[in-house]
Amino acid sequence: MGLGRAIKGPHADYYDVAPARRVAMGAAYFGLAGFLALAMWVTDQQLRGIGL
Repeated sequence: MGLGRAIKGPHADYYDVAPARRVAMGAAYFGLAGFLALAMWVTDQQLRGIGL
């Protein structure tokens, strides 16, 4: 870690992400959230079927 960087503060490198990669990561994030919601619903239906 250099002294100049410590004085200037941290650089926000996350702004340097390509737009295509941002879209891909957003799709993966919301796709995972949707999959988990669906899996929870299916599991709930199965548990109700056996009386739990």
